[in-house]
Amino acid sequence: MTTSQVTFQVRGSTDPDEVIALCGSCSTFGAWKPQNAIILQQDPNDCMVWKINVTLPRGIKIQYRYFKGTFLEPRNKSESCQVIVHKWETHLQPRSIKPLEEDLRRDDGEFGIHSK
Repeated sequence: MTTSQVTFQVRGSTDPDEVIALCGSCSTFGAWKPQNAIILQQDPNDCMVWKINVTLPRGIKIQYRYFKGTFLEPRNKSESCQVIVHKWETHLQPRSIKPLEEDLRRDDGEFGIHSK
């Protein structure tokens, strides 16, 4: 399978101990299960910018949403982490991407604002 390297970026403010995560329709994005979502990394130069680079299958449409939340460590190794979702993006249609290039940068603008 041919893949693409995709960098996702979104802007948003967070509370202390809160992160922005990406959850979606493919296994890389947790198959819509928040406990398997990808946590974005806060830009060290701009605390409002969150980014992550992921490998996705090329040419396949993937739907996704961002959420703000807190990931709690499991009490033992046999348990999965728990996630407290504070806020999902709530637009009617999820965001989507169908990567066709080898390297792609996706600036999704502001958390919670989606024009498509």
